[in-house]
Amino acid sequence: MHAWGHDRLAKEEQWKFSQATFGLVVDAVEGCGNAPEERLRLVPHMMANFAALTGASNASNRVTEALLGELEGLGGFITDLGRWVEVGVIKEFVLSERMRVLGDEHPYTIMALAIVVKPLYN
Repeated sequence: MHAWGHDRLAKEEQWKFSQATFGLVVDAVEGCGNAPEERLRLVPHMMANFAALTGASNASNRVTEALLGELEGLGGFITDLGRWVEVGVIKEFVLSERMRVLGDEHPYTIMALAIVVKPLYN
């Protein structure tokens, strides 16, 4: 499905479907059980959707604070699973977008910086 969408859809449609898929991923995370094997099954889907969202043409111009908040929540979900590489990718994106959209001094940017740096010192 992902390959079809990437090959056949215009960039605007790719963005629209990536956002809809992201909503489904968030719902799946919220409805997921506590068993690690159930939670780990979602990680590849989360990362594929993250790549689609961030890879869409002009994605940076479409990123909203709500989307960044949801991505930060998914980063927390992945952190709980100990998937540090995936967490780093998501958290770095959130930080860079918050710096771009809100500026370096905004409280949300500072919180995102703390979240990115914190795992390095634990």
